[in-house]
Amino acid sequence: MNCLKRLRTADGVSLVEVIVSIILLTIVVTSLAQASFLAARYLQQGKSDTRMWNAVHFQMESITADGYDALSSGSSTVNGYPMTWAVQGSDPKKVILEVTTSRFGTSTRDTFVTYVADFGT
Repeated sequence: MNCLKRLRTADGVSLVEVIVSIILLTIVVTSLAQASFLAARYLQQGKSDTRMWNAVHFQMESITADGYDALSSGSSTVNGYPMTWAVQGSDPKKVILEVTTSRFGTSTRDTFVTYVADFGT
């Protein structure tokens, strides 16, 4: 009953309280919008990185599939990712694969290294 009595005698809310509420609501909504934008951006970059890793894995498998004696330097493009690789050393041979990617609008080069040993025939 006390609540009803208070509601009847309340003067309502002031203009300052309404403006402060709107400002706080705007800040919260803007923050949520920015967070969802960043989440979508990082999700897209994660998908791109996964495609790049799959392309690198495919290329490494292709390079080493023909065996130790057939290893040689070269270049190709797999799924839109330009790649170059160099083979160094004798036993084990060191394969250095570089792939060019774009992250957040800037071009970067990632380097992957693997070693292939001659187990003899």
